[in-house]
Amino acid sequence: MPLLYGIARGDCLYLFCFCASLPHMSISDRDVLSELLLCPDANVHIIYHNKKALADKIANVVKIIGQDKLIEKSYSENPQIDFIEQK
Repeated sequence: MPLLYGIARGDCLYLFCFCASLPHMSISDRDVLSELLLCPDANVHIIYHNKKALADKIANVVKIIGQDKLIEKSYSENPQIDFIEQK
């Protein structure tokens, strides 16, 4: 079962989503993620551990907010969504 968990520290919210794939997420979890990903004041850092995980995470974000919004929020002058490789 997926788990969506958040921790607030100062003015930052750290959100952790533990699930095997997007189809296993509940509608309410998707709604929460959509609002956070589209929030104009949020900077979102998505961590991945290999190229397949990166591709899966990009595909999942596209399913939640759409390709155009992901491009807009990732490649703007001040990107609000970025993907970071776990070292």
